[in-house]
Amino acid sequence: MPFRCGAGLQACQTSVLAWLVLAAAAAAAGQPAPPTRISPHVYVIPPGGGASANVGVIVGDRATLIIDGGRSSAAEGRALARTIASLARGTDVFLVSTEFQRAESAQPEGFPGSVKVVRTRAQQQDVDEFAPGTLRAADVYFTSDYTLDLGGVEVQLLALGPAHTRGSIGVFVAGERVLFAGGVVTDRAFLSYASPYARPPAWLASLERLERLRPLRVIPRRGGSGTASMLEAAGAYIETVQARVAELSPSFESVDALVAQLTNELVEAYPDWSDRAEIAGAVTAAYAELRERD
Repeated sequence: MPFRCGAGLQACQTSVLAWLVLAAAAAAAGQPAPPTRISPHVYVIPPGGGASANVGVIVGDRATLIIDGGRSSAAEGRALARTIASLARGTDVFLVSTEFQRAESAQPEGFPGSVKVVRTRAQQQDVDEFAPGTLRAADVYFTSDYTLDLGGVEVQLLALGPAHTRGSIGVFVAGERVLFAGGVVTDRAFLSYASPYARPPAWLASLERLERLRPLRVIPRRGGSGTASMLEAAGAYIETVQARVAELSPSFESVDALVAQLTNELVEAYPDWSDRAEIAGAVTAAYAELRERD
């Protein structure tokens, strides 16, 4: 059954601990972890069952939207589909991925054939370039924004980037101010420039756009959820990298030397952030942007 945090801080902390134990056991067994209800229509299923991403489930009276629920194997997909079926009320099911991933990018393995895949045109470009012929075509394509009326709840799909990927997508439940931000933000981890098309200005523009939505809850693709401060932290990091690259690049003969210098600085500035290897991508992207402006 879905986890709900009860009244009272101590009771809530105890419930969260119990839920984490269940989630770990489910992951070890290859099954999806129990869903957490975070608002009237929104559930989150944490990583488990063969996937490393948070799965969002938005349940309306007529339809259900699954976020980052693609699976690389039919068995994993069927297990997740059973979990989601216990939550859904309507007959239609939509599936969207916040970013292109070869193994999981809106690939509805194990889901009923009626599931409708949604992609941006930019995300389809990622599929065509990096994994041609491996993923089924989408049922719905959009370029900028797209609104899904699930019945009793509307969901805004936002085309972002190029940021973490060329076809990054944000998912916002306006009535409940819940934002699924994908890889555009992180939970105390260095941002991953997974796309060769990623540039700091476009990423910052995406973050500013998401900040204007004033979300109360932000769910990244990986890691724990937080508040709008996650958007601010991501923007501050990108701006720091931009400023230091602009300041130091004239003194360095190679990008590799610049990466080494800034890696040391940024690890010291963000000592509790993980994925330090991702710093190289941020520095390289900022350097490329600087050269393009010259």
